[in-house]
Amino acid sequence: MEEKNNLIKNTKLTLLNQNMLSLTGISKVISNTETNICVIINNQTTNIEGDKLTIKKLDIENGILEAEGTITAIKYSHTKQKENFIKRIFG
Repeated sequence: MEEKNNLIKNTKLTLLNQNMLSLTGISKVISNTETNICVIINNQTTNIEGDKLTIKKLDIENGILEAEGTITAIKYSHTKQKENFIKRIFG
């Protein structure tokens, strides 16, 4: 039986005065607009919502994101892993 190696990265979120955000542990940026930044952290989708959001630093290799703007919400949701078709059929 093959064992999956799901590496969980340590994450840290720092929010200063609701307008400066530092986030570590990211693996992918899905989208970036002036009102929403969407990233993947440990198989979870994380949405940062606000106004005039800009990414000041992005280092995917080290998992670092820094952003500025008026941050109004930070939402986490679990991302489902896509399974191999054969594994779904034969378990």
